[in-house]
Amino acid sequence: GCTSLVSIDMPVDSSLEHIGMYAFYACTCSLASIKLPASLESIGEGAFDGCTNLASFSSADAADSTKPFLYKGQDTPVPTLVEHLVVDSSVTFIEEKAFVGLKNLKTVELPASLQSIGYSAFDGCTSLESLEFPASLNSIGSYAFDGCTSLESLEFPASLNSIGGGAFLGCTSLVSIELPADSTLESIGVAAFYGCTNLASVELPASLKSIGRRAFNGCTNLASIELPSTLKSIGDYAFYGCTSLVSIEFPASLKTIGDVLFMDVPALYQSSCQLL
Repeated sequence: GCTSLVSIDMPVDSSLEHIGMYAFYACTCSLASIKLPASLESIGEGAFDGCTNLASFSSADAADSTKPFLYKGQDTPVPTLVEHLVVDSSVTFIEEKAFVGLKNLKTVELPASLQSIGYSAFDGCTSLESLEFPASLNSIGSYAFDGCTSLESLEFPASLNSIGGGAFLGCTSLVSIELPADSTLESIGVAAFYGCTNLASVELPASLKSIGRRAFNGCTNLASIELPSTLKSIGDYAFYGCTSLVSIEFPASLKTIGDVLFMDVPALYQSSCQLL
């Protein structure tokens, strides 16, 4: 609550390793810039919560935002202006909200060791343009890439078996989604691709068993989608508002079809949906 504090500047040769929980909590009015030393290893929970005027946050070893920043896992302080991120080869899990709101982040290099991406890990990274998922990846958590409005295409590895709810919610530049023929993906979560208004092409694998509620809701550019013969359930509103969708064929494997599946899909009002 030091409301008159304007800046925090640590010397280059500082030996500071840890900033404790709520250390600068609610320095609301004046704190505008923070420069952290290269020695820093961890930042405690809520350390800068409520610092509403904070505009600049940098680390001494990553002051140049054009250079790749090496992320080594939990408690690695990430500068808000970083543009290029390299995740260390020792990392198997990117924890929740690890890079949330890094609006300048353009590229990320993910290691071959990575198995899981956590909840809201890249939420709001509006400049993120491309991603190459490693062959080891098993799961993408809920809202992991929510609002990544610059992402244009995605190629998922065969190892991926689940895409969490809202994982790519509002990725308005996303045009295509590709899954390999030998994919192990079994479920697409609730609202996983909700509001991906430019999404035109989706290739679903033979392994898929369920499509969650509102999974493709509002994908207004999606004209067709081929449902695999293994599919067992489609959630409510799954294709609600897919105004360009002109045809769909349901496989005989389907056991559950959700409510209001094709609301605001004019082309399907006057045609029948074929059951294979």
